[in-house]
Amino acid sequence: MNIFEVAKYFLNTMPMTHKKLQKMCYYAYVWYYVLNNRPLFDNKFQAWEHGPVDPGLYKEYKKYRYHTIEQHEDLDINEDVMVFLNMIIDKYGDLNAGDLEDLSHLELPWKIARGDKLSFESSNDPIEDKYIKTFYLKEYGDISKKEVNFKDKIKEYREKELLYV
Repeated sequence: MNIFEVAKYFLNTMPMTHKKLQKMCYYAYVWYYVLNNRPLFDNKFQAWEHGPVDPGLYKEYKKYRYHTIEQHEDLDINEDVMVFLNMIIDKYGDLNAGDLEDLSHLELPWKIARGDKLSFESSNDPIEDKYIKTFYLKEYGDISKKEVNFKDKIKEYREKELLYV
């Protein structure tokens, strides 16, 4: 499995922007790693200004800019992986790209990778696996077994951000 197959699966399932695609692939990576103790694919995400980004995926889809990407390709994906990716769609699919960006900005692995950089500063620092499992299990628990209201977390984040404007 590679990140491009995951991206194509998501795009076959629902049209989305490049930014949302990046975040969906990130959360697929995160939760597969958390729940299976191994990565879904070998790519490493970087802590860019607008959240986690895989540079290879960025190069492949940047031409779409903010336009919705529609794709329909035949894919040969393992049934277990398909069930897992559908769970990611169920948990995150109703959030838009801005929601997913804000959610990632709340989360410790992205914050640690960003370090002291200002919000508008560029960065290609990697988001390290060693922070992923601990943070996501502690913060959300096993999302395959329970509901998590990400929209409330995003709302709280946005309300706090308004206090600093």
